[in-house]
Amino acid sequence: MEVSIIIPTLNEARFLERTLAHVRQLRPRPKEVVIVDGGSTDGTIAIAEGIVAGGLATSDLLNKKVPLTLLHCTPKFRAELFR
Repeated sequence: MEVSIIIPTLNEARFLERTLAHVRQLRPRPKEVVIVDGGSTDGTIAIAEGIVAGGLATSDLLNKKVPLTLLHCTPKFRAELFR
């Protein structure tokens, strides 16, 4: 069985790396990890972009075997989605 992990975030800069560290411990590994941000203003996006861009995600965090994606819902997108 394959599982995708979806992590919703909104101003989770303090906790995102710790959350992903817990994902690293899962066995079997998930098929993919998707971070979905709802418009954070606290640096969550910068942290997630850094993780997705390389560093942590492609080496240590997910052991080069799990795709990691960031979806960022901008305020304009949310306004159009929920009008």
